[in-house]
Amino acid sequence: MTILSWGRSKLRSWTEARLLVRDFRSRYHTWHMRVAFSKRYPKSLMWPINVFDLDKLELSDGGRYSYGPLCVQTWNNPTERLVVGRCVSVADDVFFELGGGSSNAQFVNVLPPDELPC
Repeated sequence: MTILSWGRSKLRSWTEARLLVRDFRSRYHTWHMRVAFSKRYPKSLMWPINVFDLDKLELSDGGRYSYGPLCVQTWNNPTERLVVGRCVSVADDVFFELGGGSSNAQFVNVLPPDELPC
């Protein structure tokens, strides 16, 4: 068995090394998203927990007095966007799906929290 050293931890296979690199990339992209979000909306107490297009998001009044995590899934529909008003609180397990092909707003998809993609 080949043991690879990665800092202080020992990796037992190349698969573990690939998973570690994938996890690092995901965390880096999420961190980069949070930095871009905080530069665009400096007074907001909301934070993104996944990577999405910031041009699809609009926080009225800069998101002032709004707080909570933003988990947004986009489908590259040019007309999709999320508008968050003033004084909005978002719970931990809330997932916003934009432009998912359903034009009828009366249908709401409710998934158990363990099946959410974020």
